Amino acid sequence: MAQEEQPNFRPCRHITKEEVKEALRKMKVRKAVGPDNILVEIWKSLREEGLEWLANFFNVIFESATMPQEWRYSILIPLYKSKGDAQDYNNYRGLSCLIIQ
Repeated sequence: MAQEEQPNFRPCRHITKEEVKEALRKMKVRKAVGPDNILVEIWKSLREEGLEWLANFFNVIFESATMPQEWRYSILIPLYKSKGDAQDYNNYRGLSCLIIQ
């Protein structure tokens, strides 16, 4: 009898407001905006209520095992770093562009 495949679910711990704050601290400023059209500088200026909202938002995504549909589609574009052999894939970095439908 064939064994049914079971999804690989494992419990995740909650994302804390402090983890969100640390992730935002590491983000670089003066970069192109994402599909939300919100500058990194705006995300970095969140106060306690905003950090709490963002942490809760990510926790809902993990708990429900669903995410916004827009996050599911992207195009990966390899960009040559302008150094080394162009035939070597290690000399490229990926640029992921979200597709907004």
